[in-house]
Amino acid sequence: MKKNITYNGLRIWLAAAILSVLTACGGGGGGGGSSDNVASPAPSPSKSVSGSASKGPLDGATIRMYEINADGSIGTDTTVTTTTDANGNFTLDFTNHSADGLLHLLQASDGSYKDESDQEGVREIAISGVILEAILPDDASTIAITPYTNALYLKSLREAAEFSNFEEVYSRNQDRAETAYGFDIVTTIPADPISPGSAGEDEKRYALLLGGAAVAMNNIAIHLGHPQTNAEIIQAFIEDLSDGAVDGYVNDSVVEADDSTLYPTPIPNINLTREIERFRNNNQAAYGTLLTDIDTDTLGVDGGGLVWDDGDWDEARWQ
Repeated sequence: MKKNITYNGLRIWLAAAILSVLTACGGGGGGGGSSDNVASPAPSPSKSVSGSASKGPLDGATIRMYEINADGSIGTDTTVTTTTDANGNFTLDFTNHSADGLLHLLQASDGSYKDESDQEGVREIAISGVILEAILPDDASTIAITPYTNALYLKSLREAAEFSNFEEVYSRNQDRAETAYGFDIVTTIPADPISPGSAGEDEKRYALLLGGAAVAMNNIAIHLGHPQTNAEIIQAFIEDLSDGAVDGYVNDSVVEADDSTLYPTPIPNINLTREIERFRNNNQAAYGTLLTDIDTDTLGVDGGGLVWDDGDWDEARWQ
């Protein structure tokens, strides 16, 4: 006998079928079911960077990371911090703030170091406030924070001001600095200038740069009548070096390192390569005949301006 399916019967049958499918899939909407079928949120990307903060090696310095703005100025504090050990070394572990491809600024504040210009290597100088800065490239796993990376940052900051194209300017300047010094001053970790040990050649060359800078700063201190290097002298040396030469000027502006008098005293003209040689000669047992020459002409080339990929601008002027 033929059965007649009523409208209400059809509704009941459809509802039962839907319920059966939802149950088999682990529940629908906000209902229960197996947790194996619930997707876990993707973990945040992370990054680890090994570094060194050194004027000499900074003991007990605070390392802090900042986002930077398009013109290179300091932006948001990422709240990522760490502290250097007695050798100036540190490791930063952080959620990858560089996922957007931007560079970041690292600052080393406070701490103390043994003065490399002291032949005995025992004179320890404590510094308060921000001492050194460096730009952390997005793809870097190592980073040095030194007077040389600080000078590179100041140069790029100054030259990017007009077009707010810091990342492009910094990249050009970093490449030129590598040519001028013979190695990458940003990602190479320097050896301890006082005790370089069996470090690699680039690491020892970097240590010579730091030793030469220490001798230069000590000469500046003597010129200004100070008993030893202080924070003002360190910052004046960095500012002066930012145009490629420690000659008492940044471009046409006089560099001053002592504002304690009515008429601040400019720092003297210093041949940095000669100071590096002097430091090497005073520590020849550790360095032998190794020497770092500085190509100041290449180092001083302006990396600023706006370069277009479509040929509207003459890129040869950046060579």
